[in-house]
Amino acid sequence: MTPTSRAWKRAAIVFGIWTAVGLFRALERWTIDPVSTTRLEFGFREALSQNLLFSYIWAAFTPLVSRLARRFPIAGRPIAGTVAVHLGASALLATAHGTLFALAYPRLMGVPFNFLHQMKGIPSILTIFLLANVLTYWGVVGICWTIEALRLSRERELRASQLEAQLAARALRVPVVFTLHGAPDGLAHVDDLVRRATAAPPRAR
Repeated sequence: MTPTSRAWKRAAIVFGIWTAVGLFRALERWTIDPVSTTRLEFGFREALSQNLLFSYIWAAFTPLVSRLARRFPIAGRPIAGTVAVHLGASALLATAHGTLFALAYPRLMGVPFNFLHQMKGIPSILTIFLLANVLTYWGVVGICWTIEALRLSRERELRASQLEAQLAARALRVPVVFTLHGAPDGLAHVDDLVRRATAAPPRAR
């Protein structure tokens, strides 16, 4: 598999996972709407638009979050520096997510685009989604760390099994070498018989 095909495969997996998350959250929001304090004005369409938009913005952010998780892992680096980097990144991405959501969501619901009006709504959107976005960031980072730890564990197991196979192959060769070098008299006797047979004159008939 080429690097390009692997990249497309990873992108498809990320897109599929975030689509499933958005659909699940939309169904959950629509189900609890009758007992919710903030009712859905447009029913399931509104719940679907909200949650798919939320998920797809995070799908676009996932490659960047993945690179940050690999660049600043929880192990092998000072924990304070790692936490500081990810706290800053989570705040920045939460702000970017809220801003994009505030600008795109009204258009999805058929509201004419008004940049100044929608910019005024950004602070309230950031307040509503701040905690959810920060927790989502840390969830993605945690999943990336888990996947990387599993990958490293499999690589260590593979190297250990290869080393065991090499040691076993060497152990099988040792008795043969020891037998050949441990019986010099027998080998000399066989060599002497071979030389005598080739040097002996032919018998008269």
